[in-house]
Amino acid sequence: MAINELKHCVINGIVNVIAPNDENNFDLPHLNAEEFKSKTGIETRKVDVSENNPIKTYFRQGVLELSRNLNWNLSEIDVFICITQTPDTLFPSISSRLHGELEMNSSAICFDVNLGCSGYVFGLHIIMSLLSGFQKNGAKAILCTGDISTRLISKDDVSLRPLFSDAISVTAISYNKDNSSKSYFNLESFGSGSHAISSEYENGVYFMKMNGLDVFNYSYQFVPKNIKKLLSKFNLELDNIDFSVFHQANKMINEAIRRSLKLEEEKVLYSIEKYGNTAIASIPVTIVEHKEQLKSNDNQLLLAGFGVGFSVGTCLLNLPKNCFLYTISYDEN
Repeated sequence: MAINELKHCVINGIVNVIAPNDENNFDLPHLNAEEFKSKTGIETRKVDVSENNPIKTYFRQGVLELSRNLNWNLSEIDVFICITQTPDTLFPSISSRLHGELEMNSSAICFDVNLGCSGYVFGLHIIMSLLSGFQKNGAKAILCTGDISTRLISKDDVSLRPLFSDAISVTAISYNKDNSSKSYFNLESFGSGSHAISSEYENGVYFMKMNGLDVFNYSYQFVPKNIKKLLSKFNLELDNIDFSVFHQANKMINEAIRRSLKLEEEKVLYSIEKYGNTAIASIPVTIVEHKEQLKSNDNQLLLAGFGVGFSVGTCLLNLPKNCFLYTISYDEN
């Protein structure tokens, strides 16, 4: 169990890049879309229908957009991490290739991580731990997270295809000794549940397989306990948290977690109605979707990611009101 506190790390900006095409579940054959929507909250999703858009180009577009708006020089980046389960090549890593294309400094730490829907919280922890270890005032890091999930799903899979969207997110994080903010993390792994979401090799292609009942049970069992452990360890109160953002698994799972924690409905943010399940990117996608609600004050956010592994990561952090938040559509040109 990795449960700890990290200081002086600030989120400076988040840019999401969403796939350019809409797919409506009411257009899918052999699906009761009305019943599916009532259970999951999902009607329309964003998908990449092309096979020629590697996830690297999504990450590149997000990095360039974010660095321009923050006026960050990419040659000054100290840590650059990409987290995805849909890399376009086995090796070299996406982070290494982008490091070269974007002319980052040779002293930058670059690597990829294979994680599922807990990946955003795990990624924040990895980067903030590294920055805290450097203790270099003004150190900068970029975290890329996301998947083109629909490429992992058979077009005939009526259980998974209506759930997932394609999206990535890029987050800028810096270390500032003058900033007194603290971030709290609880990261846990439950390998006995690794069968709940898996990949199977069929006709030369790996496809995602999911046991929906197990995913619900593991999420309901492990996520609230993980959050409660975090709060108890650091004597934190749910009442002092402004908003909670859970991985957008589906409405049924997230509402079960919310009710288990006795959280008020208006304090739990959603994006699933508009974007579906955007996998690893779903937490930052949801944050940006509510930027108007978040920009008037600094906000204490409770983030919870959970999924493949079975892996659970929770963090409590401060999102400053001047944080740059933006969502764009992928540019295929």
